[in-house]
Amino acid sequence: MQKYARQRDERIDEHLKSVGSNEVLDVLFISHIHFDHISGLERLLDKENGVKVDTIVMPLINVEDRLFAYARAANEEPTTINDPFFRDLITNPVNALGRFDPRQVLLVRRGSKDLGAPGSGRDSGDDPDGPLDIPRVWGGERKEGLFWKLIGSGIWEEYDQPVLKGDGTEADTHAIIVDDTLAMMASSADGCCDWILSPFVDPVIRSQKEVVAKFRISC
Repeated sequence: MQKYARQRDERIDEHLKSVGSNEVLDVLFISHIHFDHISGLERLLDKENGVKVDTIVMPLINVEDRLFAYARAANEEPTTINDPFFRDLITNPVNALGRFDPRQVLLVRRGSKDLGAPGSGRDSGDDPDGPLDIPRVWGGERKEGLFWKLIGSGIWEEYDQPVLKGDGTEADTHAIIVDDTLAMMASSADGCCDWILSPFVDPVIRSQKEVVAKFRISC
């Protein structure tokens, strides 16, 4: 929110000073797109003074929900709806993030509950070695940093539009849509698994939206 803008900027600047400019952030998770959760991204990822980002992970948000976020911002603090980046994020999240030149953007959607969490071992021989036919989601393309790999069972598909930069030219960013039954495994250079980052879309959110949709239809 605007009343906290100075404190927000100071905290970001302190962080940038501690890590140094042009360092690479391995992964950035965006939990949702309310203004108070994304308003510092431009400063954090500023091309001259900020850090670079390799991978951005965020929910796959439909147009209706993005408009709800915009309406909420207009109600809580009207000045925020004039923020160019926020408007771009509402209009086309992938293109808005493409201006930061991430190597990849992963858009997470709710997968089948029957598949379970990555590595949950529903079958005795289950091995979360993941879909190997997504070469761009491998950190091995980078000269430094962590090695990323998608693991688990689920469906993925290419984002159906090219990612554009702010000037309208096509970005090098690769975007895919993944089920939340897939996770990102991070490995070090020697191939040891360091951690697993598993995005999760709360099923309660979907059920609540279905209730609201039925209410609208009945009205």
